[in-house]
Amino acid sequence: MKIAVACNTPSPSSPVASRFGRAPWFLVYDTVAHRFDSLPHPSPERGPAEAGIEAARFLRGARIGVVVAGQFGDSALRILHAARICVTSAGRITAAQALADFKDGVLVDI
Repeated sequence: MKIAVACNTPSPSSPVASRFGRAPWFLVYDTVAHRFDSLPHPSPERGPAEAGIEAARFLRGARIGVVVAGQFGDSALRILHAARICVTSAGRITAAQALADFKDGVLVDI
């Protein structure tokens, strides 16, 4: 499974981005290969709704199973839920802590 964390920089020490659609990076952890990868947001310069929609479609195409961010827009949530991607919210923590919290069951689906 691949877990994507919306981040400000492509690093495990980066804070979780407060807004999914505006996150410049998605830090992806592959639970099978036990490795990190980073994906740039495909179009962060778009309007708020469009940026979230593009990011959701992008992650759907990347076969992501879980997405973590601070907040999600309604349109992005609809796309992620329709794709059966688990969506969870994290506060002001690092991407590494968000991954650990998800694995420990601390973060809940929204």
